[in-house]
Amino acid sequence: MFREINQALLKKTESELNKRWFRDVDRNCDLFIWQNIDNEVVKFQFWHDDVLLEWDIGKGIRTGKMDVNTGAFMNYQAPIFRYHDNFDRDIILTIRSLINGIEGNNSSGNILDIIVTELERMSFKLRV
Repeated sequence: MFREINQALLKKTESELNKRWFRDVDRNCDLFIWQNIDNEVVKFQFWHDDVLLEWDIGKGIRTGKMDVNTGAFMNYQAPIFRYHDNFDRDIILTIRSLINGIEGNNSSGNILDIIVTELERMSFKLRV
């Protein structure tokens, strides 16, 4: 089940966007969302194991994979992801399946609904 992480633990930026972090330990997933002043989701990143799905309202969809050569887990650095030149359909399918299978999420429920809707829209456009 996704649980929201205390926002005090997030890195502060000068952006006017509100960043939120949700973690599902059982599925080894992290969901980061950015909301504008009207609480609309304008960007999200979904991390699962060593893959990334990112959506941005202005840039669209990107997928990526963790660069294991950075040594990111050998110290306290954040993992470094390398974006694919072309999106990976399998990542989209996996993440869509993970999110669709999540039940009983409290504070993240509406956000997950928004993301599922966006993933369905992407899948339709991409014919995934």
